Amino acid sequence: MPRKMNFGEFEKKAILPFDEISAIYTIDPISTRLAYFIYKKNIKISPNNITWFRLLVQGPLIFLCLFLAPFLQIRAFYLISAIMLYLVMLSDTLDGHLARGADRRSASGGFLDIISDRIVIIIFIASLFSIGMFEQNLFLIYGSTLLFVVKMYNMTVINKVYYFEQDFRDKTVKSGDLFSGLKELD
Repeated sequence: MPRKMNFGEFEKKAILPFDEISAIYTIDPISTRLAYFIYKKNIKISPNNITWFRLLVQGPLIFLCLFLAPFLQIRAFYLISAIMLYLVMLSDTLDGHLARGADRRSASGGFLDIISDRIVIIIFIASLFSIGMFEQNLFLIYGSTLLFVVKMYNMTVINKVYYFEQDFRDKTVKSGDLFSGLKELD
């Protein structure tokens, strides 16, 4: 049986060097330790299981809480949905940390993770917009619209330019390839 890595070795493999600063201080410390615990105790949870859970359970629960809050006049559902959103972000980093740290990456898992991320984001923003329309709350309506525009801009332009610049420095792409579609980037 191969030797199990210690936490420091696992953490080096698991954490991306270009994580967002908010993730580094709020989510990464918890998700890395959870991923290491799953790895060390040999718990039979795959990164894909975590992604499927996020897609099929957590996303719909957020939507349900945000949908029911105005109908049932229970404001605690907003708090529950905020906690669920944190758990979605935690599970998103957890599956990545487990996949990288335990060398359990797969193309299908990466694709499933991207799809899951986009669906949960869309469910959350659409729910906020719907609640804003229902309650005639201009802050929620305009805020969710702005959030959607900023998130789409971030996913399409800023990430592409950032990762292109990284790859350009590493000499894996040429300067004219940024929006050519030759190298797909998240």
